[in-house]
Amino acid sequence: MKWLWAVPTILLLSCGEPPPIAKDLDLNIATSDRWPARLSQRFPPGTDEAEVVSTLQAQGFSVDEHLQTAKFKWSKQACDHSLEAHWRTDSQRRITSIEGTHWPACL
Repeated sequence: MKWLWAVPTILLLSCGEPPPIAKDLDLNIATSDRWPARLSQRFPPGTDEAEVVSTLQAQGFSVDEHLQTAKFKWSKQACDHSLEAHWRTDSQRRITSIEGTHWPACL
C-alpha cells in the first residue's frame, strides 16, 4: 500500500517541457549558465522590450512588465525547474541588459 501514493506523484512529475526558447539547452544543475547566454543571444541590447514580452508570453512565461521579469516553471522526472528572466531598458524601452536564472530542484 505504501507505493500507491508514489504512482500519481511520479506521473505528475514526469510531465512538462521547457519553453521553446530553452528546449535544446539540456538544462541541469551543471549547465545553468546556458539560460542567461540564450537570453542574451536572443534579445541583444537594443531589442524592443515589447518583443521580449510578446515572445516570452507566447511561450508560456508569466511576465510582469512593471518589474521587468518573466518566469516559467515545469516538472520533468524527479526535478522541478524554474526559468527566470530579468531585464532593464532605456528611456525608449529598448533592452540594455537581460539576465536569466535557472533553478533546478531535484529529489
